[in-house]
Amino acid sequence: MDMKSIKSLLTLFLATISVFATAQKTADQVMKHVVDNIKKHNNVEIGIDYKIINVAEGINENENGTITLQGEAYRMEITQQTITSDGKSVWTYSPDNEEVMITDEDGSLSPMKLLETYKHHKTVFAKSDKGKGLRIIEITNSENNIDKITVIVDEDKSEIRSFTLTDSEGNKHVITMKEYTYDKSLGNGFFKPTQADYPGAEVIDMR
Repeated sequence: MDMKSIKSLLTLFLATISVFATAQKTADQVMKHVVDNIKKHNNVEIGIDYKIINVAEGINENENGTITLQGEAYRMEITQQTITSDGKSVWTYSPDNEEVMITDEDGSLSPMKLLETYKHHKTVFAKSDKGKGLRIIEITNSENNIDKITVIVDEDKSEIRSFTLTDSEGNKHVITMKEYTYDKSLGNGFFKPTQADYPGAEVIDMR
C-alpha cells in the first residue's frame, strides 16, 4: 500500500471514529430525551407497579396504580392514596382514613422534578442491553434522603421502564412503568379536586 493510500485510509478511519463518537449519547442526553418526550405531549398516563423493599426490616410491599403528568401538574393513584397537584397545591387523599390533606407544593413529590434530577447530580451509564434497546443509568443524589437513583430507559422509545430509589435508611423503592398512554382527554378538575370529589372525607387545609 502506497503512502497516498495509507493517508486516505487513515483519514477515513479518523472520520469514522469522529462520527461514532458524536453519535454516542451521554447519560444526561438520554435522560433529556425522556423528559422532552413527555413534555412534547399534552399529557401522559403511566401504569405502574410500586414496591418498597427493606431486607433488614423484613419489608416487601407491593402496590399498583397510575401516574398522570401534564406540565407541572400530576396525579398519582395507588391502592392506599391519591396524590393530586396542580403545580401550586397538593391534595393527599387517604380513603382508609377518609381524610384529605391539602398542602403547598414544594416539589418533593413531583415526578417531573424527580425525572430532572439528572440536571443537578452526577449521572453515568451503569451498563446497557443494546439488544433490547435498554440503558441503565445511575444518578447520585444526596437530597430528600435519597442516596442513589437507578433508571432503566428504553432508548428507542425514550421511555422509562423502571425507577429504583435507594434511601439512606436502606429502603429500596422500585417503580416499574408498565404502559404509557399519551394525550388523554382529562376533565377540567382532574388536577384540582374539590371537596365534592371526596364525599364524606374530612378536609384538612394546611396551606
